[in-house]
Amino acid sequence: MVVVEAKSTLHTRDISKHINDIPIIRNSRLLKDVQRILGTIVYLDATDETIKYAERQGVLVIKISGEGTLS
Repeated sequence: MVVVEAKSTLHTRDISKHINDIPIIRNSRLLKDVQRILGTIVYLDATDETIKYAERQGVLVIKISGEGTLS
């Protein structure tokens, strides 16, 4: 299962909160058969330091480029 959060500006506190929310999701009775949960955050803006922090914590980070969006 992939748990995705979207942020316009990503901060380290957002990453920490996302990591802390995963056990709550994992303990849901609806997800009893889920083997693995991957934390993912999509963002518009972040510092290099914040991105490195997320990667060290095992969170997948994806920058939203705006390309390929519908207008």
